[in-house]
Order: sequence, then structure tokens, then C-alpha cells
Amino acid sequence: MWTDLRTLLLFHLLLLRLHFTGATDECEDGQFQCSNLRCIPTLWRCDDDDDCSDNSDEENCPRKTCAPEEFACFNGQCVPGRWRCDGEVECPDGSDEAEETCSKQTCPPEKFDCGGATNKCVSLSWRCDGEKDCENGADEEDCAAGAVKNRLLLLHGSLYASVRK
Repeated sequence: MWTDLRTLLLFHLLLLRLHFTGATDECEDGQFQCSNLRCIPTLWRCDDDDDCSDNSDEENCPRKTCAPEEFACFNGQCVPGRWRCDGEVECPDGSDEAEETCSKQTCPPEKFDCGGATNKCVSLSWRCDGEKDCENGADEEDCAAGAVKNRLLLLHGSLYASVRK
């Protein structure tokens, strides 16, 4: 019985060792040690990509200076400024859509302001197109009565013109 238990214990220890292969106490020169003890090339540190699988290679990185047309995410990553408060999360930390970011939102001239508590901007071309792009439907309000919108529909492999009033 003790032999079986000892064999089972050794087997379990072997499985644990196999599971943590690559997780060592020290990394080689030119490597960064992740919080989970994995070693990755130092060049991969602070590259805006989670190479450690625990994001420790992206923590405590020096803040980047974003270009004037870019938005600086709270974690230091830069994304195009037009992505700020557009309803889609692009910053890994979600800061481009955070309430504290978007509550100060002003839409550029080429965008429609959804207004209300949404603080969302949508393309002006989406205004009065028959689809609610703003959560509150503001982009479909106060559209000219009898306004005609032409659309092309693909139905059973054929194109059809659809006229909406």
C-alpha cells in the first residue's frame, strides 16, 4: 500500500514539474522574469502585448508621450484620438470609454453628438439612416418628414434598391 501511495506521489510531483516547465527561479541574461516565474526576452517587456500571460511584463512601464492626435490610455498606451468615446473599447484598460473620460466629451465637427448620459459620438453619415446608432436613438430623431433614403439590399444573391420614407 505504501509503495502505491509513494508511486502516486512521485507521479503527481512529476506532473507538477512538467506543468511548470519553463518556470524557474532565475532567468538568463537578456530575459525578464514574469510574476508567474516565466522568462521572456527582455525586448518583449513594455511592448503593449501581454507576453507573460499575467500582464506583469506590461506593468510599471515608463509612460509614453502620445502624439497630439492620439489619446493616452490610463495605462500609457496610445490609440488614435478618434477612438476616444466612440462606443468601442480600444484601450486594454478601457479608459477610452471610461465615464471620467467621456463625461467631458465634445464631438468633432464630422461626428454627431448622441447627447444625454451616453456621451457618445457617431458618424454624421449615420444620422437619419433608419438605424439607431445612439443608445438613446437621438441619431434618428427630428429627421425631415418624408426624407427618402436609398439603400442597396442583397437578397438571395440579387441586388435590390430599397427606398425608405
